[in-house]
Amino acid sequence: MNQELHNFIRSLPTTPFLFVGSGISRRYFNLPDWRTLLTHFINIVTNQDSIGWAKYYQSFGPDYADIAEALKADFDARWFTDSSIRTLPFELMQKVTQENCSPFKAEIASYIDLNSKLNLAYKDEIDILKSLTARNIAGFITTNYDNFLNIIAPDYITFVGQEELLFNSIQNIAEIYKIHGSISNPDSIIITSSDYDKFNRKASYLTAKLLTIFLENPIIFIGYSISDKNIRNIIFSIADCLSTENLKKLENRFIVVEYDRDNGPTTISPYSMDINGTIIPMTKITMSNYADLYEALKEKRSALPVKMLRMFKNEFYNFILSSTPTQKLYVAGINDVRVDDEDLVLAIASPDQLGPKGLTGIEADELYKDILLDTIHNTADEILTYAYPKIIKQVQKLVVFKYLKKASHDYPEIRQKTNINCYDDFLSQTIKKNRSRKDYSHHTIIDLTHNLDYKNLDLVEKVNMEICFLPEKNITANSLYDHLKKIIENNPNIFSKTTKSSFKTGFRRLIRIYDWLKYGK
Repeated sequence: MNQELHNFIRSLPTTPFLFVGSGISRRYFNLPDWRTLLTHFINIVTNQDSIGWAKYYQSFGPDYADIAEALKADFDARWFTDSSIRTLPFELMQKVTQENCSPFKAEIASYIDLNSKLNLAYKDEIDILKSLTARNIAGFITTNYDNFLNIIAPDYITFVGQEELLFNSIQNIAEIYKIHGSISNPDSIIITSSDYDKFNRKASYLTAKLLTIFLENPIIFIGYSISDKNIRNIIFSIADCLSTENLKKLENRFIVVEYDRDNGPTTISPYSMDINGTIIPMTKITMSNYADLYEALKEKRSALPVKMLRMFKNEFYNFILSSTPTQKLYVAGINDVRVDDEDLVLAIASPDQLGPKGLTGIEADELYKDILLDTIHNTADEILTYAYPKIIKQVQKLVVFKYLKKASHDYPEIRQKTNINCYDDFLSQTIKKNRSRKDYSHHTIIDLTHNLDYKNLDLVEKVNMEICFLPEKNITANSLYDHLKKIIENNPNIFSKTTKSSFKTGFRRLIRIYDWLKYGK
């Protein structure tokens, strides 16, 4: 064990992101480097001419992206006229013929896919790296096209290309960012000079997305040459956003792993990269055995599995945007003035463990919402035992029949307190008096809600009152449910304090009627 390396990894502030280059694909998947990949397709275009590479290199080199630009034009033109060079499976052929994907990129994707085979000589290394994805690695960023990272981290969420990174909510945990595209989407592959020009034009947006990762997590660059132009451009775009003072903080956060072909001892040393006159401090680890690094990474372990952390981080993010809890996130009422902010807690456990504690803080409107949307994931018995007795002391009327029907035990005291024997028991004396002023005997809920603007709560409130005037035989549980659900869908904050109290009174009444029709009657 290299104690210096273990101590260094242990000193990192958080679990790191791995920025993975083509060296990893060559090592573990036996895939070709960039020149070898281009040479394969040059040989196809030139009919295995032994000087094919020299021709392209002298005409378009030394930049491989320029060579790829010229090769793509030649390859695409020949592919459409010469069926002998077409090797695509059906799915990729569809992308070319129906989605206008470049044949060159589609053939690259097919070639990489067919030649991606785990190198069993490094099986032990791969197994260790795979084990790290549970708690020891925050995520991956890569310029590789292949699916090696998807194989070793199947629970991570993958984002391909700049578009997916820009227009999706990323959580910076348990995610894979394929910034140069993927064989799963050949059109996303960045390989030609025009691809790189387009990529660089949008680099500022990508930088903004990745900046928080670079500032919050150590970044370990592995499988890259320090002189790699593309990786230097990415590092510079990040560093260019930072002050000199903040740049100094990167020394122990930017970690470059340099492969030692001479099998020398592992060394750790300060390193500075000069990019366009900007000096970027880093730490360099020189090593020949990546297994030593993976073993050391076991020293930095998150308290919870990163898959779980990402799930809950994403749940919180979506809840903040929509105010709608999900199956994995239950938010009890926290507007009780008697509870200080310091007393609020976040607990992570299975619903049955949290049920008795969490349900004591539930509010009436959460039960009303649950009747329609099944938002509470505790058992009916737990709700009737822990939540209902507290809430019924605060409100006179409450939904209950759904829980009585689904409970595994009988609750005679609660059933007796419902005071509901017939439909009219839901109606106030005022409603009973006024419903005789107009004949609603031939109307249904569908009649009353036809072309209703559900975002206009004044109109909805009027219709809700008219529904109460309908004869019981004209009201079905399904039609009432459809109406109530549309109200919530169009007004997700309907139970908030800003909603008019008279509206909420009528809305709750209809939910109680639905609860009775569906589960009680």
